[in-house]
Amino acid sequence: MKRKSNWVVFILLCAIAAHFVLPQRAVKGEFRLYAVEENGSDLTERLDEADVESIESVVENALCARWRNPMGPYPAKGTVVLIGADDNGSCVVILAGSVGRYVVDDYNLRNGEAVWSEVVALLGESGGMT
Repeated sequence: MKRKSNWVVFILLCAIAAHFVLPQRAVKGEFRLYAVEENGSDLTERLDEADVESIESVVENALCARWRNPMGPYPAKGTVVLIGADDNGSCVVILAGSVGRYVVDDYNLRNGEAVWSEVVALLGESGGMT
């Protein structure tokens, strides 16, 4: 009996560890983009519908860690802030490429640099990056 309970405990501990190690989706369900800011400047009006849909798709496919790591305000040059909502409510994505910090609602993005690069490329195409 003791041997069986050891296996149950072992499996339970592995499941808990996997929960924290394996990434989760950055947003829950569909992401809707409402505003885009770069270095404090609002770029939302410069984007066409195709750019907005592309940015929403990039954010929906992003993965993040399962523990919070509050970023706080980052006034670093090259910071892109995406303000939107997912199925759980408001959602803020901060992509501070110049300092290498990428978060969504205080959860570190696992593929943050790739997300930042794609968003910057889309903003550059639309004449948004300064």
